[in-house]
Parts: sequence; C-alpha cells; structure tokens
Amino acid sequence: MVLVQRRPVVTTEEWDYADAFAVSIDETDTRSAKEVVLAGAAGVPWWMQLAVGLTHRFVLWLDLSNRSDPQHVLGWDVIAADHDRIQLRAAGPLVDGMLVGRRIPPSTAVLETFVAYRRPVLARMVWTAVAPVHRIVVPQLLRRAATSRADSKTPASLGNEITGGAS
Repeated sequence: MVLVQRRPVVTTEEWDYADAFAVSIDETDTRSAKEVVLAGAAGVPWWMQLAVGLTHRFVLWLDLSNRSDPQHVLGWDVIAADHDRIQLRAAGPLVDGMLVGRRIPPSTAVLETFVAYRRPVLARMVWTAVAPVHRIVVPQLLRRAATSRADSKTPASLGNEITGGAS
C-alpha cells in the first residue's frame, strides 16, 4: 500500500485555496518532476480523464491549450521546469489555477494545487463542490506515479500518450 500524506503549503502569493500531497517513491527513481506528474496521469481510466477534462473546462472554466501541444502538460501552460520542479498554470474567467510538481530528494514527490478566485462568490460555490473530489483524485494520481516503474515507458512515449489527441 502506498501512503499519500497531505502537507502544509507555504507560498508568498495570495491564493484562495491551496493544498499539497506527498508520496514516497523509490530512492532509485530518477524521473523528473514532469515525468512523475505524467506518470500519475498515465493509464488513468478514460472516464476519469474525461471527468477531469470536463471539470477543468466546463465547471472551472479554465482556458486550456490543445493537449497535443508539446509546450503544455495536460493542456496547462508550463511556466517553469527543471528536473526537481514543474510549475503549470491555467486561467479562466472563473478561477486561476497553478499546479506545482516537486521531487524532493531522495524519495518524495509532491503535488501542490493553488486556486485564485476571479469571480469570488461564484468561484467559491463551484470550488466548494469540486474540492472534495480534487482531494480524492490527486492522491490517486500520486499513488499511480509512485507505483509506476520509471523504466516502463520513455518520457517521450509517456508524454505522447497523455497529451496526444484533441481536447
């Protein structure tokens, strides 16, 4: 069994919602933060990919890029990336979102989520409904990332599998 723990979030920016989840990964795992994020989404059942995509686009109103665009991860803009960290952003008329994936040596992976409300009253009501599902889905994705083998797919094939196709 893979244990995913909720962690405190420290940020210098103002966000209306923030959370972080961490999972232990094998010390010999050399994947980058981006590869860990993609591994978490790899092999997710089609209905979960559809539900997450529809929620991002039509419930949270995020303006996402085409999933096949190599400059984006899962439709989110890549703001910064190096081996140990990837920062993704998506914005829309209702909320702005940021996801930060981190590798903390030697054996921890963390996914932080930040949400800022653009339309505070409506966004708060919508996020109140979405947040409990978010707090179930993110640990599942981290468990998937922790249990996937780093050498089972190359980064290129993993990225194409996840980002391929129209959104």
